[in-house]
Amino acid sequence: MNHSSIEAVRIDPLPPSGDSAKRASLLPEIADRLEDSNISLDEITRLIAIEIVHIIEAMQSCEENGTPKSQLKSYLEQVKALRLLSRTFVESYAPAKRDVLNLAGPKFVFVFDKILECFKDALEESTGRPRDDASNQHIIRTFADLIRQRDADIQREVNNIVLPEPIPVWRAPVGEPEAGSARVQPAEE
Repeated sequence: MNHSSIEAVRIDPLPPSGDSAKRASLLPEIADRLEDSNISLDEITRLIAIEIVHIIEAMQSCEENGTPKSQLKSYLEQVKALRLLSRTFVESYAPAKRDVLNLAGPKFVFVFDKILECFKDALEESTGRPRDDASNQHIIRTFADLIRQRDADIQREVNNIVLPEPIPVWRAPVGEPEAGSARVQPAEE
């Protein structure tokens, strides 16, 4: 069974007979998906996992049939290669998607403290009174209370921010030698 779309894989990841040795490999589809910058990390890693499952099923079938260990070794090498592909893909794709803002983390606390210092300086300059003035202290305490009250909402909203897609990478057409490493695709005008 050849899986022509990710939807087909989600609906029917295994061939109807359950005989993984007779099914078509997902490697061509995985290669196509890797070339498509609009496909998500989850979809590609799922296809790789399905291919690994099929190979393991084929290995079990071969073991039951008494297949020589040399052929089983070939299956193991395929699984190792797929795991390496998956890991390489995740490591190259994930940093572009990772943008975590932890409001309780040390980096954010440091930056917020610097912003708070600027706020206090602006308060002093705009009121013409020292920081320990009663009205300035009241404003600072009110600001701190508002931040504490809204902390959970702010973190929830930060977690819901949709990240931009990673920068597309230029790939040399098939048959042309690649000069150096991947380059950023020029912006369309």
